[in-house]
Amino acid sequence: MNIGERITALRTEHGLSQSELAKRANLTQAAVSRIESGHSPGRADTIQAILAVFGCKLDVVKRKR
Repeated sequence: MNIGERITALRTEHGLSQSELAKRANLTQAAVSRIESGHSPGRADTIQAILAVFGCKLDVVKRKR
């Protein structure tokens, strides 16, 4: 499972739309979409902002591979 797939899983587990996740992470919906689809790996600060919404750190996401 790549980072985009894991973020998608976290988002759906928490019942959030891409738009709601983007709003909470102070990002655009397009940025979230690009990361989830694998079209962009996302910058470290962007990934950290998304993960902060879920209260987890990057190492938690990487462990799910």
